[in-house]
Amino acid sequence: MSSAATPNTLPLAPTQNTSPQETSDTRFQQALSCVVREVGAAHTSEEALQALYGVLHTYLGVEALALELVRGATYYQSCGEAEALAAAAAHSGVPHRLLENRWQVHICPLECKFGPRGQITFVLRPDSPATQEQLATAITPLAMLLDQERLIQRVEESEKRAQRRISEVAAIYEIGQAIDQIDLKQLLQLITDRAALLMDAQACSLMLVHEETGTLRVAASHGLPENALEHEQRIGEGIAGRVAQADQPMLILDATRDPRLEGVRLRPEIGSSMLVPMKNQEGRVLGVLSIRRRRPAPDFTDDDLKLFSVFATQAALALTNVRLYADLKRSASELQTISELSSVLISTLDLDELLSHVADDICNGVGFGRCCLYMVEGRDLHRAAYVPRVWRGYPDTIPQPVRDGEGAVGTAARNKEIIVFDARQPVSPERARERDYLQHKGFARSLGTQAFIIVPILTSQKRCLGVVVADNKGRRDPISREQQSLLCAFVNQAGIAIENARLHTEVQERKSYTDSVLHSIGAGIVSTDAQGRITRHNPAAEETLRQPAAAFRDASIADLITQMGLPDTEREHLLRMIWRVIETGERIHLHKLMLHPQGREPMALNLTMSRLMDHNAGAVLSFEDMTQEVRLEAEVEKMRRLADIGQLAAKMAHEVRNALTPMKGSAQLIRAEMEAQSSSTEMADIIIKEVDDLERLTSEMLDFARPTLLDPRPLAVLEFLTGAVQSLAAFLDENRVEVHWNVTEGLPELLGDPILLGQVVRNIVMNAVQAMPEGGSLTLSAEYDPDTNLLAIRFRDTGVGIPRADLKRIFQPFFTTKTKGTGLGLSIVQKIVDYHGGRVDVDSRVGFGTCFSILLPLRPPHDGADLTIEELPIISAKPAGPFPDK
Repeated sequence: MSSAATPNTLPLAPTQNTSPQETSDTRFQQALSCVVREVGAAHTSEEALQALYGVLHTYLGVEALALELVRGATYYQSCGEAEALAAAAAHSGVPHRLLENRWQVHICPLECKFGPRGQITFVLRPDSPATQEQLATAITPLAMLLDQERLIQRVEESEKRAQRRISEVAAIYEIGQAIDQIDLKQLLQLITDRAALLMDAQACSLMLVHEETGTLRVAASHGLPENALEHEQRIGEGIAGRVAQADQPMLILDATRDPRLEGVRLRPEIGSSMLVPMKNQEGRVLGVLSIRRRRPAPDFTDDDLKLFSVFATQAALALTNVRLYADLKRSASELQTISELSSVLISTLDLDELLSHVADDICNGVGFGRCCLYMVEGRDLHRAAYVPRVWRGYPDTIPQPVRDGEGAVGTAARNKEIIVFDARQPVSPERARERDYLQHKGFARSLGTQAFIIVPILTSQKRCLGVVVADNKGRRDPISREQQSLLCAFVNQAGIAIENARLHTEVQERKSYTDSVLHSIGAGIVSTDAQGRITRHNPAAEETLRQPAAAFRDASIADLITQMGLPDTEREHLLRMIWRVIETGERIHLHKLMLHPQGREPMALNLTMSRLMDHNAGAVLSFEDMTQEVRLEAEVEKMRRLADIGQLAAKMAHEVRNALTPMKGSAQLIRAEMEAQSSSTEMADIIIKEVDDLERLTSEMLDFARPTLLDPRPLAVLEFLTGAVQSLAAFLDENRVEVHWNVTEGLPELLGDPILLGQVVRNIVMNAVQAMPEGGSLTLSAEYDPDTNLLAIRFRDTGVGIPRADLKRIFQPFFTTKTKGTGLGLSIVQKIVDYHGGRVDVDSRVGFGTCFSILLPLRPPHDGADLTIEELPIISAKPAGPFPDK
């Protein structure tokens, strides 16, 4: 039975029956409750510290406190009397010390999981009852608030980084979208404007390599005077010329101390700069993108340089594509064909079908006579191989697998470079003897052609998925520049489509694998979206929560928890934690969480709640039913405790009984002698009576300690109860107790031990009689429930009742409220009922009486088996489990 609820207001001074320690504990519990409430309502750690001081000052005599945190530098905040804090600071490092007979000092470390490390110094009045442990417990809510502030800070930082990435993607997307909508001059201006906006810079310039002169010229600028477009410099000269020559980005923080800038004219208003080479797909430098911040703006960082490099790469790709489109304006119809072919490719997600489309389009759309697609297999770069998947026009014997870096195909794949070879083109004698030229010539011969082109298929991250080999066999025409450009553009689009198809295939495989795992795993899984609606679950969740699949379909997590019929407090607690996980991203693990669904036994769950890290930002709940394990732990612990007490009782009974026998014999001899002398035998009679009482006590102790061996027999319930109660008729009459019967007719036979169950009935009846010192009535009822297969035998008296605080202890060995009771009667009752596979329930109200209910199955769990408790050590240190003793 649950204990009485704690009142909202507790006494602050000892009452007649309250010890000083109990008053101290009560004040601390009041203080802790107020701390949780007040600190929980605070919006900042500063407000929380003030609230903490106010509560502890009121309840525990805290005169002052000081918080010290390490957040890079030391953070200090104090509350209360400055004089007390000064005295504590003068004696720092010595906790639990009485200073000047005026104050106590306690120093408690602040245990934060995510927040900063620190400590709190408490200065208390000398008569304060607060302990170090209590103060450490009281600051726990403050530590939790600091953890929460740190988590919120991390979330805000993550949001800033995410916003930065969104800006980057938006800028790149805008440039990509503008490729076929504006001319080259507008694109260059868009690049500089967006770069300055993305990097929060005051000036930006884009210098391109002039193909005829080989010099760098400013093609577009942002935040620079108009005459900046007239600036020109050679490769290797100036800062931009050196970046173009070295083909490496440059970050300049302090130009006056940078040895790379010796001899370069510097501008004093420039704080920091970044210069990144812009390269095409062949790795040729197209120009240099420069960006500057003027003082006092913050300097660029290495992360800024990485981001700017990515932007410059995308800008170079856009620039290359715009140039390509400009060169091919006269081939608008062919570009239209490429666009149409690309749209078909992008809409195709089946990889084999997609590769077949690509091969057909290279021959029919781009205009090559033959082609072959080699696709990479294997993740290990040193073992990767390129296998011919689709070919058009080549005999089946020609395409052969190629290792990475092997031959013309493997070299193009490893170097991610385009190879265009024509054996009819004149070369120098030195070039004709070079290994790669001979390799290409041999490959052309194996294909049966004089000219071929190899184009790597690259992903957006420049990872090589494969290569395309094409030639014009059957024609005398060489591979034209237009063909080469069209093929490269088409393969770029095909690479995106192939990457999407591969990703789609991987996603489908992972989804299938995830579904298989979810259906196979023993733990229940439920995931929700950001609004709390259930998106996925597995069969284990249905089985654990005992809810049908329909309860999860198109339902919210709140609906599901409501259908479980949990108490309001448990339901609200669960929902609050789920929403906290969704909103803050905090991961919560609850070990053996006790839930009480309506119409079911309590259940224990190991519950883990985490936020889904995707666009939905929902929550995933993973839970495992630990009910049986918790019950077994509780039963094992209960048996361990009973075994300990039983062995102790047996030893004590044995020792006491050995001493009682000679004592009783001696007393009887003395009594006989006194009778012979016609003397008073009152003292001897007292000794004999007390010895008899002790013998009865030792007998009960031995009954409790002795292993129980059932001898089950079929029992007619009414006949059995009548016989057991009839044996106590004289006792009932003597105590003026009237027995009333309310036994259902036609009860099934009960298989049980008549001697042991008779002892159960007698013990309960005797307890009921003793609870009615002025007499009363005892009602015996019996009924059978076919749904639970349990026989319920109830004993309801009109006695004084049992206080609520004692209900949990009445089955504990040696607990009694009687002046001469042994405290073993109900312990023996519970032990016998347990061995019959049943349980004992008690319902009592002080002043109204008590009802004991014996719930028994019709057959014990092991008919006639030796159900004994294994001998265990006298002392067991294991704590009791969360389930109370039955």
